[in-house]
Amino acid sequence: TDWLTDWLKSNETIGGVHIFRSDARTLDEANRTAIEIMAKSKIPPFVTMDIVGGFTRHLGLTREEAKEYGVPEEFLRMAAEKGIELPSQEDIGRAFKILVNKKDYQGQIRFRKQMEEYGAAISRMCRDIGIVVNFAPVLDIVENIDGDQFMEKNGETYGNSTHTVMVLAFHYIKGFQSAGTETMIAPKHFAGTGKMPSNPHEETDPGVSRMESRD
Repeated sequence: TDWLTDWLKSNETIGGVHIFRSDARTLDEANRTAIEIMAKSKIPPFVTMDIVGGFTRHLGLTREEAKEYGVPEEFLRMAAEKGIELPSQEDIGRAFKILVNKKDYQGQIRFRKQMEEYGAAISRMCRDIGIVVNFAPVLDIVENIDGDQFMEKNGETYGNSTHTVMVLAFHYIKGFQSAGTETMIAPKHFAGTGKMPSNPHEETDPGVSRMESRD
């Protein structure tokens, strides 16, 4: 973390630091980074991360570690099928939508409980790393979950159904907060990002999204 050492030697007062994969290739490295930030800062800063799962892999961990923290087996299987450690929001949304379409109410109740277990597992993980705020879950709605818009391709949203996004986000957040870790959770993205024609993280002129009444 040479960048951090140089920065903290300056006269700047840091209020927050966001950690990416380069300083969080393992859980231990992420923890060491957070500790170094806290130890060298003039004031206790907000140490933040994006632990959203899927292909947004800002934190390095193994599926075995995810299991130890309590990530549900069904979610671990979703991740394993894609060769990743935590399931994408899209895969979670697809699985829930199948239960909704089948009118499998018992299955939906079970899945909602699993979402809370998943949220609690990530909350405990954040606590042990030293994360103050986790920017998750993504609350955008996409037009077509099989489309080529950047959020659709990266599997970053629960889908194109307002109901699915609302229900899954609610139970994830409820589970995260129920763990009692005092780590804060910040649902993210500006309304409409999921419908932008290009990637606003990279484009200087990402265009304008089209919002409808259901959004």
